[in-house]
Amino acid sequence: MLSLVALGLGATFFTTCSTVDALDDVDFDGTIEGTINVNAPDEGTNVAYSDVVILDAKDDPDINQYADKIKSSTINSIGYQITSYDGPADAKFSGTLAFGGASQSTAAVFSAVADFDFQAAYSSGEIFGLTFSQSDITTIQNFLQHEKAVKFYLDGTLTKTPLYCTVKIYLEVSVTAYALQFIG
Repeated sequence: MLSLVALGLGATFFTTCSTVDALDDVDFDGTIEGTINVNAPDEGTNVAYSDVVILDAKDDPDINQYADKIKSSTINSIGYQITSYDGPADAKFSGTLAFGGASQSTAAVFSAVADFDFQAAYSSGEIFGLTFSQSDITTIQNFLQHEKAVKFYLDGTLTKTPLYCTVKIYLEVSVTAYALQFIG
């Protein structure tokens, strides 16, 4: 009889612990942003251009608050927007937009862009979505989970220069973090 009582108390304890574990989670959405300032001052055609920027998850105040307590994160969308433009009306970009770990020197996942029209993109104000496979999304999520940052690479060809523009990169994420910090 005593072992049945102990078994019942044990089951209640484990059920309560898992319930408390779920209760101490906090869920929120955040935006991780970065900016590339394209600066190609020399006149030319088919000019190679590349740049890299680190997108730091801790720049989002909610993510920063729980940075050391993040349990999981989900990328809801990845996009970019041209927020300023000064250059030829018909200048275009073809190349790759890519991500890698903040501590890595090369990109790991890529998305191709062909004949991207800067002037039209700037005039529209649109945020253009990037498409990645679920495996690539998982890779980017892992970089963010472990390094709290990710590198964004822009690499390709500008059809005409001089050209100056600002490219904003957005990662919309949902985060689950431990709200309580137990001292043990």
